[in-house]
Amino acid sequence: MSDDGNDSNAKERRRSGEQTLGELLHATNRVPPCNLQSEVAVLGAILRCPEICEEVALVLQPEDFYDLKNRGLYEAMLNYRAGDRDFDSRLLAYHMKMAGSYDDVCGACFIHQLETTACRPDQVMLYADKVKETALRRQLIRLATDVLQESYEPSQSQRDIVVWARREMMAIQQQGDTHVAQNIRDILKDAFRRFDDRMAGKFPKHAVETGFLDLDGLTGGLPAGELIVLAAPLGMGTTSFALNVSEYVAMRLQLHTLFVSLDEPSNVLADRLICSMLQVNIQRLRDGTVSEEDLNRLYAAQLSIGAAALFFDDKAHRTVAEIAALARLTKQRTGTLSLIVVDSLQKIRPENPHIPQHEQASEAVSRLKSLAVELNVPVLCITRLIRSTNDADDNRPRLRHLRQVGAIEQFADLVLFLHRDGYYHSGEEQKDYASRAGIIVAKQLHGPVGEIELRWQGEYARFASPDEGLDMGF
Repeated sequence: MSDDGNDSNAKERRRSGEQTLGELLHATNRVPPCNLQSEVAVLGAILRCPEICEEVALVLQPEDFYDLKNRGLYEAMLNYRAGDRDFDSRLLAYHMKMAGSYDDVCGACFIHQLETTACRPDQVMLYADKVKETALRRQLIRLATDVLQESYEPSQSQRDIVVWARREMMAIQQQGDTHVAQNIRDILKDAFRRFDDRMAGKFPKHAVETGFLDLDGLTGGLPAGELIVLAAPLGMGTTSFALNVSEYVAMRLQLHTLFVSLDEPSNVLADRLICSMLQVNIQRLRDGTVSEEDLNRLYAAQLSIGAAALFFDDKAHRTVAEIAALARLTKQRTGTLSLIVVDSLQKIRPENPHIPQHEQASEAVSRLKSLAVELNVPVLCITRLIRSTNDADDNRPRLRHLRQVGAIEQFADLVLFLHRDGYYHSGEEQKDYASRAGIIVAKQLHGPVGEIELRWQGEYARFASPDEGLDMGF
C-alpha cells in the first residue's frame, strides 16, 4: 500500500475515534493523558460489586480506557451484565486467557491486583470521572491532530474543516455532560410551579409568548426545546410574521432573540422591523416620502430599538452546523437565548448536496430539532410551500402541502400555516379581502389544532390581532 493510502487510513481512524495509541503517540511525540490507577480502581470496584457496572456505564465506554487490557476487561464486564449473567474473578481470568491478553499465571496476578487496589463502591464514580477526563483529553488531541493534518490538504476547504471541527468538538463536549434519569418527585416540583403560574395568570416560564393572544392561548406560546415550523407559499408574509414575533420577544419581553436570515440582508429586515413597530408606510420609507411626523417618530425610537435584545445574522448559504455554532456562540456571549428564528429552510446549504432536495430538507429540520433540544430554546423555522394551495377548495394550506417539501411534519412539534385571503384575489375584489388573515395550527404535539384570526396591515408589513395591534409603546 502506498504512503497516501496509509495516511488516508489513519485519517479515517482519527475521524471515527479508532486511532491507535501508537499513532497518537507518534503524532504528538508525547505520552497521551491517562490515569491507569483510576482505571484499575474502577475495574476492581466493579469486580467487588458488579451491580455498580450499570452506573459506571452511564459515564464510561470501553474506548475511554487507555490500557487495551483494561478496555477488554471492562467490555467483558459489560457483556456479562448485558446478558444478565454474573461474573467473578475466575470467569474474567478465563475471558482474558481466551482473548489472548494473559496466560493463566499473569491473568490471575492481574485479577488479584484489581481486587487489592479497588476503590470503595461508593467512590467508584469519582474514579470513573477521572478516567473520563483523560479520555476526553485524548479525543481533543486526536481532533487537534486531525485538524492539523486536514489543514495541509489543499483539496479541503477551510470552511468545511471549520464546520467539521466544530461538530466534532461539540460531540466531545456532549460526552462530558452526563445525564441521569430524574426522580418523579423533582419533576413534580417543576410541574406544580407551572400549574401555580397558570392559575395566577402568569405565562409559563418554559415557553415564549408570541404577542398574539389567541395564538398563545391555543398553543401556550412557543415551548422551549421544540421545533416550530411556519409554512406558507412565497409572498404570504412569513418573514413579516416572524419579525413581528421577534420584535415582541426582544422588545416587550426583553429576551435574547437570534434571527438567522438566509433570504434578506439585515438592512432590509431593519427597515421592515421599524416600519412594522412604528406603523410607518414601508413604501414611503423606501422612496423617501415619509412625512415629517413619521420621520421624527423614527428618530425618537432609534435608541429604544437599538437597545433591543435582538441579533440578526444575514450570511447566505449557511449550513445547519453553522447555524448551530452561531446560536451557541450567541448564547455564550449573552448568557441566555430565548428564541431562534431561521428564514428559511430552503436557503439552508445542505451538508450533502448530492442527495435529493426533500431528503436535504428532512435532514435539516431533524438537526434543527436537535438544536432546539440541546439549547432548550424554541426554534421557529420558516419554510416555503413549493406548490400552490389552489388545489384546496378554500385555498388554505394543508399538511399534505408540507409533505411535498420533505419529512418535516414528523420532526416538527408545532406546525403553523400562514394564510391571507387577499393573496388569492386581485383588483377591486382584493380590497374586500386585503386585511383578512389567519394562522392555522395544523399540528400541535401537546395540544389542540385550530385557526386563529389575524389582521394584515400590508402598508406596514405587519400582522396584528383583529381587535388590537402589537403596541410596542412608542
